[in-house]
Amino acid sequence: MDHATCFGYFNCYSMESVGIWNQCPSGTHFNPNANQCVSPATYQCPYNRCNNQNRANMVILKTECRKYQVCATGKIQSCPISAPYYDEVNQACTNILPPYAVCAL
Repeated sequence: MDHATCFGYFNCYSMESVGIWNQCPSGTHFNPNANQCVSPATYQCPYNRCNNQNRANMVILKTECRKYQVCATGKIQSCPISAPYYDEVNQACTNILPPYAVCAL
């Protein structure tokens, strides 16, 4: 993980070598625990979750998927009371809490 983005990481070939910066394919985030690029819904990246995404909206962490960010504007939105959870994978509000890591408090 590069500690600046959700998609960047350094490849180090030895403890003495200088790391080479790489990035995950579009639409994925780097999970340092798994040491691989993964679906953003499966890893709570603490940096800007909208970067490197083809999605219009991304869940705000620590909100139990009740808030999301509009990536184009940065505006924070909430879903209506009738469907209070934002499903980041399907890009829609729902009345069922999505089973994704990003929805965990």
